[in-house]
Amino acid sequence: MRKPTNSTDRTSLMEEYKEIQLKLALASYMEQEGKKLLEENEELRKNLFFHPTEAETKQFLKRLNRHLVVHRIKKGIKLFFTSSKKTVLVASLLLLLLALSSMTVEAVRVKMFTLFVQLRDEYTEIRLGHQNADKGAGKHLEVNWEHAYVPVRIPEDYHIINVTNLENIKGIEYAHNDGGFILFQQKREGSSMNVDTEDADEVIQTAIQGSQGLMVRKGEKWTVIWQKQSELFMILGEHTGLGREQFLDIAESVELLQ
Repeated sequence: MRKPTNSTDRTSLMEEYKEIQLKLALASYMEQEGKKLLEENEELRKNLFFHPTEAETKQFLKRLNRHLVVHRIKKGIKLFFTSSKKTVLVASLLLLLLALSSMTVEAVRVKMFTLFVQLRDEYTEIRLGHQNADKGAGKHLEVNWEHAYVPVRIPEDYHIINVTNLENIKGIEYAHNDGGFILFQQKREGSSMNVDTEDADEVIQTAIQGSQGLMVRKGEKWTVIWQKQSELFMILGEHTGLGREQFLDIAESVELLQ
């Protein structure tokens, strides 16, 4: 004769079943997020601009070895803040930027649109239009973006060579025939950026579009970073011949296209 099922056992089994369901759901979510990160990493890996040079690689390894030796000797003493006033200032600025980038802001409602980039000899025109707009006039680079910011004042003779449109990163790369390069990037809330300030020629704290910003110059390379609402922005220029005021003007021209 079949014995009746114990209600306690049934309750225990149901709890285990629900726990397994939750674990499966979490595993599926993590798998999807992992795939997105891998896709973004692969896209960035293909871009040679983000590859470190041989000199930068050697410098990084040298710094890493030095930090490991000091860590073994001093057992947990933090080396980030030193007695140098310049180092303390740079550290404070970077921490401030990270805090700004993680601030929670009110969500905004946006709509999908089509961004057209008109390549001309004198300048680069960026405008909005419908997907069925006339494409016969000139060359257009069509990008479907949501909640897009773009710089509207780019120096003459710079043309767009690449557009990146990932879930958390959007970017436009400009190039000059003489070898100059400008990169504009927009990152979503929660993102972060690393800025190499070691041996920098200039580290400037300034206001950009009413928010705290940071400008760093190392030789002919300029990096500009600032935060606005839930977005983190970066402009990077190399071998452009442009100065502080020109890069600041590009940053101030960044606006949301609706």
